[in-house]
Amino acid sequence: MLPRSNRAFAVTTYAPGVRCLLAVVAIASCSAPPAIQPVPMPVPIDARPTSDGPSWIGVRIDADSLRITQLVKGAPGERAGLQIGDTLVSLDRDPVTTVPQFVARVQRTRAGERVAVVVAREGAQRTFTVTVEARPESPAHSTLIGKPAPSFTATALTGPFTPKLADLRGHVVILDFWATWCVPCTYTIPRLNELHRKYPELRIVGFSNEEPAVIAPFVTEQAIAYTIVHDPSDAIARDYLREGIPMFVVIDKAGIVREVVIGADVDTVAAAILPLLLAP
Repeated sequence: MLPRSNRAFAVTTYAPGVRCLLAVVAIASCSAPPAIQPVPMPVPIDARPTSDGPSWIGVRIDADSLRITQLVKGAPGERAGLQIGDTLVSLDRDPVTTVPQFVARVQRTRAGERVAVVVAREGAQRTFTVTVEARPESPAHSTLIGKPAPSFTATALTGPFTPKLADLRGHVVILDFWATWCVPCTYTIPRLNELHRKYPELRIVGFSNEEPAVIAPFVTEQAIAYTIVHDPSDAIARDYLREGIPMFVVIDKAGIVREVVIGADVDTVAAAILPLLLAP
């Protein structure tokens, strides 16, 4: 078993319209859907790798509108006062016209340096001073694990369990972020079905942003027995800081996140749930 730092990021390969992260021992994840997907993925703000690690302010920005669509709790952007819905105007007096331009500017900033971010909010422009930091190895790991799982209520398409997290309290829960077009995701389905059958007290809920007409025949073809829900705008995926698919989040009976697994590593997921299932 690879250490967490290597499990999902050993090798990066590219295919038309899809970026997949492939690791040894057949662990894989895909970070963006093909061009035919109806809901585009937000563009993460990453910076160049340095000896101290990449710089980071913890925001995601829509490529078309330049609006902030996600803020990582406790990250530099949130601490500085940026909000979801703010529209980028400038960075250190340089007008922001595209997300790649903003990324390039962040790439020239080292951890500990301050940048002035101007955004449009409620018809006015506001300036925030953001102190750039080294990006965590995994924002999902550092932000979610050990904290209460973000609540959600979704639309169930198939399966036996409620699509509302509050109703799952008292059960160990596996959240699976996936898509029909994601080949590594198909590798995990038989194992998830096995866990579903083996542990009746376990709750597995899968999330996809695809159209129900696309999901339904795939669920039938793959004989998926656990619950599949619709996340059309990726709102739940954003709350869970989805970094690629498949991505699994393990939640204990008290509603606390205990593990995040990025890539088709169901062995790690299974190992994480066993002690939680035995806990009172």
